[in-house]
Order: sequence, then structure tokens, then C-alpha cells
Amino acid sequence: MSSNQNQTASATTDMPPETIHSTHRWETTDSLLLAIVDAVADATGQDPETMTPLYSAINPDALHRLVASAENEVRITFSYEECTVTVTGNEVVIQTEL
Repeated sequence: MSSNQNQTASATTDMPPETIHSTHRWETTDSLLLAIVDAVADATGQDPETMTPLYSAINPDALHRLVASAENEVRITFSYEECTVTVTGNEVVIQTEL
């Protein structure tokens, strides 16, 4: 196989990440956490009941306090279940490799 063929083969296997936007209104810590877990489960095709607990990736109470008390827009990004999760005031953005 020539070097041009190798470059073409590797270029076709590099898939761009998939980004999923999910907008939520949450009033409690539980609803924020459920929004994150549900969005990741949807993005990865997993059952939320079998996923790693969210607290293994981030402190849920601290996350809620940061989002709820922010006077200006806040953006918090962390890794969870092989996804990059970004939380803003009312949005959860999940980025995952296809």
C-alpha cells in the first residue's frame, strides 16, 4: 500500500465528535443531575441505571451551587462516561466520539 493510500485510510476513520444540546430548567440539585445523566445516557445509548454515578466525576452539590448562584453566565466542563459535559445556566451540552 502506498503512503497516499495510508493517509486516505486514516483520514476516513477520523470521525468528528457528535455534539448534543439539551436545554433544561432546573430548580433543584436533583433536576440538574438528572438532566446531565439523561443527556449522557441519550448520547451514549446507555441505561442511566447502569451508568457510573455522577458524583464520581464531579461534586453534584458544588455544581448546582455554581450554576444556581452565578450572576453572570457560568460554564463548567467535565468528563463523564467518555463524554465531555458542559453545563451553563440552562443548558447541558454533551460531546462524544461517534
